[in-house]
Amino acid sequence: MVTVLIPTQANELTKPYCEACVASIMETAPWYSVVVITNGPDVLPLNVDVEILHTDKPGQCQAVNLALESVDTKYVMVSNDDMIFGPGWDNSLLRSVQEYRCVSSTLVEPNPGAPPFYNYDCGDSIQVFEKGKWLQYVAQMTIGGEEQDLEDGFNLPFITETEIFKTIGGYDEEYDPGGCNSDPDVMHKMMIAGIRPMRDRLSLVYHFSLQSGGMDKDKKSWWNNWRYFPRKWGFERDGRNNIWYAGGKEGTRIPTEDKPYVFEGAHGAGKHPGKDWLEFTPPWLGKFGDPVYGEGQYYDQ
Repeated sequence: MVTVLIPTQANELTKPYCEACVASIMETAPWYSVVVITNGPDVLPLNVDVEILHTDKPGQCQAVNLALESVDTKYVMVSNDDMIFGPGWDNSLLRSVQEYRCVSSTLVEPNPGAPPFYNYDCGDSIQVFEKGKWLQYVAQMTIGGEEQDLEDGFNLPFITETEIFKTIGGYDEEYDPGGCNSDPDVMHKMMIAGIRPMRDRLSLVYHFSLQSGGMDKDKKSWWNNWRYFPRKWGFERDGRNNIWYAGGKEGTRIPTEDKPYVFEGAHGAGKHPGKDWLEFTPPWLGKFGDPVYGEGQYYDQ
């Protein structure tokens, strides 16, 4: 029913995080299929009893897309490798995704971060992670969690229908190897396709933050991605609404017949030699419903 995809560089730093991430899923939802995708030329063997794919090319976008090709379950979920899934994380999530078709868990982080995430310190590294404290927190936060508690939003981990994720092309590999901005890119593609991404406040996942094997720390790659996003979408990533919230009428620009999207260098539309600019309307525009502007909450940076 669900396939969970976890990209990782599986190096000395990320290996223990990835192993703990997989273990937390197997402890809480062993009935799901988990696929780990190691990416990069120098990976270490992982002590996990799940399917492992490998690509020598670094980058979480192409790693996820590689695994996505063979996913045949109704739902697919994408997670960073530095996340710990709490008990019952899938109970409310599975109910929610049947209605909204793309739903994220709510992150709990040890340090103050984006406003929609909870701040609760169970350890800022896997080496000092307090599992007992984490389990107690989850139990306390999900008491009486039979009613839905949702808000507009998108972040990893997210679950969606496999057909939807394949239709919008998965991740845009132009964001590799850095990875940053690839998630809000997916969010906007979902909204254009007619999907309203939601966040489930009862599905809790601990996130160590900035330890993920999918994040390349190279500054050149990082800045290239910040320039690429506005070239592709026509607005700054944080210029109109915060990336962690879906919605806001100016947050997603819907193309029209007389004003289609314009992609610099034909990004997202395939290579087109000889043209510096290519007007392109995504074939998945409105594929699953009316394109979503949304009225999600957001905050000014």
